[in-house]
Amino acid sequence: MIKVDGLKPQELSNIIWGTSTMMLSSPHIASWRSTEQMYSAIADTGLYRMREFCDQEVANLVWGFVRASVTGMPQSEVSIEFLAVLSDVIAHRACMFMSQQLSMVSWAFAKASCIPREKQVALLCSVSGACSPDRLRRWKPQEMTSVIWSFAKSNLLEEYIVQKASRSIMMESMRRNFASFKGQDFSNLCWSLSVLDIMDVEFIEALTPVVISKMNRFKPYELSSVCAAVTQNLADYASSFIKTVHDDMVGSYLNVTSAQTVSNFAFAFVKYRIVKTFFSYQRD
Repeated sequence: MIKVDGLKPQELSNIIWGTSTMMLSSPHIASWRSTEQMYSAIADTGLYRMREFCDQEVANLVWGFVRASVTGMPQSEVSIEFLAVLSDVIAHRACMFMSQQLSMVSWAFAKASCIPREKQVALLCSVSGACSPDRLRRWKPQEMTSVIWSFAKSNLLEEYIVQKASRSIMMESMRRNFASFKGQDFSNLCWSLSVLDIMDVEFIEALTPVVISKMNRFKPYELSSVCAAVTQNLADYASSFIKTVHDDMVGSYLNVTSAQTVSNFAFAFVKYRIVKTFFSYQRD
């Protein structure tokens, strides 16, 4: 077992965060036996030093362990136990976490398939409880998007932020900041709002001009996901948006090969009877 007992809590969390960040560009690191052993050693010492970790260190550890798992690193029993204990810590301390930390842990536990469902629910509900209107006014739109995506990904529809005031603030903030969103941000947000069934007409009205102006920077799947989501939830109000997307994209990058992307576009275009043009380009 790799010896890490003498390291400070910040050093332990930085090692996990840094190694997992490197996996984003070098995923083969996750397959190294020494990497798995290092994570297990830090999890083992972390179990009896839990009170030493500050909120940011807890967030870094959670994100790092889950990122490594998503990348393909096998999770040892001690690592799974460590994540479960971390989830309990966060559930009790969520009201003290900063917005960026809540965003990190929400994403992580939405992706953590090794964590028992009841712990995942408890943690995300504690995050919901920390999303008070006063606090949300200081959040960044991307942080809100991450939390909304986490609830949708986890299918926690009933536990989703139920305060109408909180929900209204989140939607208003995101609409005001659409100009800073990237294609993936729009895709994740629209998909999440569709799953949670809280998309509104004001959202579509704010979304349309921004997406159209940035359409050449969207990847095909991102744009198709937006189209499918708005059609699913607001078919009576999205026709102008969908037709504009169709007319602007024909002849540019409509020739896509991903089955899911084609399915998303077809779902939206069939709804508004413009699918004939779409499939003629697909045959070519």
